[in-house]
Amino acid sequence: AASGDDTVERMEQRFVLDPLGWYRLIIVDYDMPQLSGPAVIEIIRQFETNRQLTPAVILGHTAYGDLEQMELIRSGADDILPKPVNKPKLVSLLKKYKIL
Repeated sequence: AASGDDTVERMEQRFVLDPLGWYRLIIVDYDMPQLSGPAVIEIIRQFETNRQLTPAVILGHTAYGDLEQMELIRSGADDILPKPVNKPKLVSLLKKYKIL
C-alpha cells in the first residue's frame, strides 16, 4: 500500500470481498505517509476485535532503533522485521509464527 490510509482502506475492502479470507500475515512499515505504522497496527487490531477475527501475525518493519521497535510492539505488532530485510530473519519469523 502507498500510505497508512491506503493500507486501512485495502484491508476493509478485502474483508468485505472475502470475510473468511482474513490475513495470516501483515507487514507494517513504521514510517508511512498519512498514518504511522503504529497507528495502522492499532486500527488493524481494533478491526479484528470488532469482527471477532483470528488475529493476523503483524510484523513491524523498521530501520529505526529500540524506541520505534517498542512503539510497534506496544501498538500490537507481534514481532519486528528489521530493515533491510534479511532473508534468514524473515524465514525465521515465518517459521516462528507457523506461516511457513
